[in-house]
Amino acid sequence: MRQHLLAPVVALATLTLATPARTQVSDPIPYGLTARSELGYGCAQPCMCAWFQRGPLTGDFALHLTGMDFLYAHYALLDIVWRSEIPDGAGTRTETLKGHGTYDIGGPGVGRQRMQLDLTAEDGFAHHFDSGWVEIPPGPALDLEIPMGHACYDSVLRVVALPLGGDLQAGGLWARLTAAPNPTGAGTDVVIALALPEPVAGEVAVMSATGRTIAVIASGVLPAGVSRWRWDGRTTSGADAGVGVFWVHARFGSQALTHQFVRLK
Repeated sequence: MRQHLLAPVVALATLTLATPARTQVSDPIPYGLTARSELGYGCAQPCMCAWFQRGPLTGDFALHLTGMDFLYAHYALLDIVWRSEIPDGAGTRTETLKGHGTYDIGGPGVGRQRMQLDLTAEDGFAHHFDSGWVEIPPGPALDLEIPMGHACYDSVLRVVALPLGGDLQAGGLWARLTAAPNPTGAGTDVVIALALPEPVAGEVAVMSATGRTIAVIASGVLPAGVSRWRWDGRTTSGADAGVGVFWVHARFGSQALTHQFVRLK
């Protein structure tokens, strides 16, 4: 009787393991797993059994911004449909995993990220995966190793994903631009967040739907890490910008990032 690829294995010891995007143009953002994604199962660390199998993981999901606070942006992972190919005796066994999860990113300094997943296999077996808080690696991809919640982590997901259908490089640097809440009421401040891997000269502004700059949020050298500003809905002259569709525009030399948001009555 074969063991399910996500089923627990007998533990030999109990310790802990944790190992260690970004342009946002639309919401939700469709993401696809890259060739570096994989599923491993067997006796992973800390048990360190000799038996451990790895195979490629493919598929996609959607990343939806659910909120922001002083330090972190919070996302939901939606529509997860992933397929794994694991060596199994004389051949390869294919499994389909479906489910949802959460992703949090931000924090001081270089920043931290955490991904939690609730996945169900075709035969109904369900389990929870949790990366814990880990540093954000340099580069454009979501990149996390996410162990199963058992003592010996008999299943480990390596999730390396990029947005589908778009180039998220800004001058060769990864960056992320958000505005929340979205939509927002006319009496509520909009929190604009920009994440950069290193300082760069540029400008962050709010533009109308016609492309007119109505408020400059930041200008000059923009720092590395996550910067946040509050826009109170007023133009540079102090007038209320009204309701409708607006754009946050971040410019770095000849490169630019934009994020659309809506103000309601």
